[in-house]
Parts: sequence; structure tokens; C-alpha cells
Amino acid sequence: MRSIERLLTTHTGSLPRPPEFGDAAVADYDRALCGAVGTVVRLQADAGIDLVSDGEMSKPSYATYVTERTSGFGGEGFKMGTSLSDAIDFPDWGRALVTAMGTVPATQACIGEVTRTDIESVHRDIANLKSAADAAGAVGTFLTAASPGVLTQFLENQYYPSHEAYLEALAEAMRPEYLAIHEAGITLQLDCPDLTPRVGTSNSHTLTWVRGNASWGATSRR
Repeated sequence: MRSIERLLTTHTGSLPRPPEFGDAAVADYDRALCGAVGTVVRLQADAGIDLVSDGEMSKPSYATYVTERTSGFGGEGFKMGTSLSDAIDFPDWGRALVTAMGTVPATQACIGEVTRTDIESVHRDIANLKSAADAAGAVGTFLTAASPGVLTQFLENQYYPSHEAYLEALAEAMRPEYLAIHEAGITLQLDCPDLTPRVGTSNSHTLTWVRGNASWGATSRR
């Protein structure tokens, strides 16, 4: 979406979810989700945000939500977040971070063939956002989706013979989600923090590695 009159405002996408969404047994989840999206979109519009999102209300994590929509994941993979170099430069903050992250369980791993099993969830997200945006009079909309590369950072490969093979499988599995958002007339925001090398962590990467991830990210959008 473009404007020749002024700079349009937006944000990164993720917003606080209702506390009850931490309970998998929340009553009438679909209705609660629709209401949460309606509320968060109205708040964005009231604050002057032009391009609004659903705040990722349906996603417990901006990356690991994919395990609920695809096959091939289980077991135990990476233990996240305990080797940030900033913790050395800011030790007081670092101690609190490491303590907090130490309570976070390991993410799932890729233990089998990755295939798309649930396309209905993204269509539900699209419908909820469109309905809420219309009610709030929003200028435009966007939805976030995890890039193949960032998924490799959260969901350890224990199945495919190479990083490239894993990326290719993830790209194929994510393509229907990307296309559904685009074809609905909603701006697709791919979350790709993996494109920036994570210096000083156990997941630091070479420029060659980053270029490879970028190439597969581009392929998945074709």
C-alpha cells in the first residue's frame, strides 16, 4: 500500500495476547480469538496506525506456531536464548535474562518430513483480520508469517541430510500460507531475523550461510 499524501504508519506485528490464551483449554477458542483480533485492531486504529495486523493473536510464538500447522515436528530441539553476547556487556540485565530463559523448555525438532497439514488456520486469520479492519475503518492490513530461515533457528533439524534440504522443505510447506495471505489482498510480512548474523552466540553464521537463507526465502515466495 502506498500514499502520496503522507507517510503511512505501521508496526512490527506482534502485540500482547490475552492472558487466557496461554491456556490451551480456553472455552470457545474461535470466538475468543475473533474478539481478541477485533479489540487489538480497534486499538491500533484508534492510536493512528494505518496498516494494522491481528497482533499475532492466534500464534503462541512468531515462529513455533508452524508446528501446529505442519507435520514433521516433535521431540526436543534447541534450548533457546542463553548465550547472548549482550549479557556480557550488561551483566545485571544478562543475569535476569539467563535466569528467565533457563525456565523456557526446549523447542520441538524436525524429526520427519515437513508437509503442510493445516491451511484453514491462515484462512481463519485472514477472515478475522478483514472483519476487524472493516469495523475499525483501517487504511490497510498486514499479516506476519515465519520465513523458512527463521524456522531453522527455532526448530532444530534432526531429519534432513543438510541445511539446504531442510530449508527447501520448509519453503514448500510455508508457500500455501504465504500465497493465501497475498491472494487475500493483505500485505505479507515475512519475519526474517535469520538474515542478520547473530554475532557472539552459538548460532553465529557466515556470510555464505546468510546468503543461502536469503536465496531460499526468495524462492519460497515465487
